[in-house]
Parts: sequence; structure tokens; C-alpha cells
Amino acid sequence: MWLPLPAGEDSNPPSSDLVERYSVRFDHDNSSFDEYAEPSFPFKSSGSCFEVVGSCNGLVCLFDGVSRDESDQLLKWNPLVGKSVVVPLPRDSSDSFSAGHCCNFGFEYDELRKDYKVVGIMSLELQLQGQLRAGVYSLNSGIWREISTKGIRIGLRFDEPVAYLNGVAHWYVCDRSKPLEDTKRSCITTFGFEDEEFGELMLPMFGVLRATMMRLQDSLSLIDIAPYPEDSTFIWWVWVMKEYGVGQSWTLLYRVHTGDTLHGLVGFRMNGDLVMATDEGSLVTYDPESEQVMDLGIHGIEEPEGQSIDSVNMGRYVESLVLLDRTPVLT
Repeated sequence: MWLPLPAGEDSNPPSSDLVERYSVRFDHDNSSFDEYAEPSFPFKSSGSCFEVVGSCNGLVCLFDGVSRDESDQLLKWNPLVGKSVVVPLPRDSSDSFSAGHCCNFGFEYDELRKDYKVVGIMSLELQLQGQLRAGVYSLNSGIWREISTKGIRIGLRFDEPVAYLNGVAHWYVCDRSKPLEDTKRSCITTFGFEDEEFGELMLPMFGVLRATMMRLQDSLSLIDIAPYPEDSTFIWWVWVMKEYGVGQSWTLLYRVHTGDTLHGLVGFRMNGDLVMATDEGSLVTYDPESEQVMDLGIHGIEEPEGQSIDSVNMGRYVESLVLLDRTPVLT
């Protein structure tokens, strides 16, 4: 499922004309991204666009949290049946367990309990540092439950995209207050939606300075972004965990340097090709072996160098009838 955010009728619309467009496309190994459907998007963000928390079994979880106040909201939306539910944000009388603070969310399906869950990690400070609190929202029960934050390193910032695999959410987290040579500066924090526990996975032994987590086919992937020594561009080191949970199984799959033409890695195709964004907001695929680039005809918005990736998002999508019995919710 492709989620260009935001996009207009042309490739570079004025800011006042920005809209969110969601496009469902086929991804076969040897074909282009043929559009299957463009679902109607009936929601209006209080900011420029919703944040895509995740997509699972036909549901897309969206967060509108620009204001950091009572207008913030979480939505679970089924584009196929046009139904959605509003997830009430976690707030209590002391306002300590509240989405009004700096927060990060994850969304997945609990196969054991047949339940869709949202995990929320909230900080009592402006950054995700210091004292943390966490909770889980169950679609079956319709309530939040506070859970233990044991397994989360205090002081780490959750400011990177989340990768989902095997019913587990994965964040690359980094404590920027520690020196670069400190081996405990960064790690991969995990959350299992069945046992509702946080944990850690080892990073590749090769020094990681700045990274993001993604899913590559059926494996966990870490993309290490490093400056290219000969100019002001970047190199993407693509690592794959060959055996899930085994730190020693991290394998360098390829090293990608595209010069100043491509500046943002959005995700991977099923065949392993990289989906990247240009400064003009266009999405292209890049074959790391042949180095061939193919324009997908999908456009976000033009941004300053390196920021065009912020206007697009992609994730896997499988049609389902979840929420079919729910009353539609428009916001």
C-alpha cells in the first residue's frame, strides 16, 4: 500500500492546496506498481497531514498529533469498507500518562488474542527522555492499560520510524548525549504485542551512527546512513538480520551511494529494490545491482534537500472486512 503524504493534483501544489492521498498498488517481483485503488480519505488533520503509525490486516492506524492537546487523535481505518474508529488518547486526572507529552506509537495484531493493539510510549518531558510511561490500547476492550517500561533504556529518543516483523515493533533509538564511541549510545528497542514486553536487539558490530529500521521482505533490516567522504552526500548501508533475534547474524546486504540525485529511502519493494524520494518529491525505485532508476509516477511535495521523504510513507496492505460492523466515524 502506498501512502503519499501529502500530495496535490500536480507534483508541486501550493501549500494551501495540500491534501492527503492514499493509493493501493500491486507489488509483484517483475512488474511496475500498477494502481489497484485510490481510497477516499474522509479525514482532516489539524496540521498538514496524519502520521502513519502502521498498517496491519487491512487496518491503517493514523495519528494526528501536531497540536499536542485535546484535539490530538488516533484513528484505525479500513479503506476497503470505509469504516474507522477513534482511539481515545491515554489521559488521566494527573495528566501524567498523556499523549499531550512527547509520544511514540506502534500498531500491530495480537495473533494469540485475535486483537488489534496500539502501544504508546510517553515521556513526562518535552523529549522522550527521563521518566517514561507506556500503555496498550486493545480494540477488543476499547480501553488503555498502563504497562511496565522495563526493557526501555531511560534517556533514549524514539524519533525514527518503526518496523514491524513477527508481531513485534522495532525502533532504532539513540542517546545523543553520549559520545559517538560509546557502544551503549544506541540500540534497537522492541515491543512484543503478545507478551506486551519491551526488549532489545543487538546492532551490527560495525559502528552505527545514524540509522532507521525497516522490513525487507520477511527480514528485519537496518539502514545505516553515513556521510560520503568525498562530498556532502550520503551512503546507505543496508543490513539484514538473517536469523531473527541473533545479533551475530547481521549481514551487510549492499552499500548504496546515489550521489545528489536521491535523498530519502522510503522502503523496499518485494524484490528488494529500494524505493527512494527525490528532492522534487517524486518516488523512484533503485536496483542496487544494476543501479537502474525507475520513476513510479508518484509525487509528494518538493522539500529542501533531504526532506522530501517526509511527505511520503509506504507500507504493506492486505484487504480485509475488519470494522465492517462498525458505524462510520468522520472527523
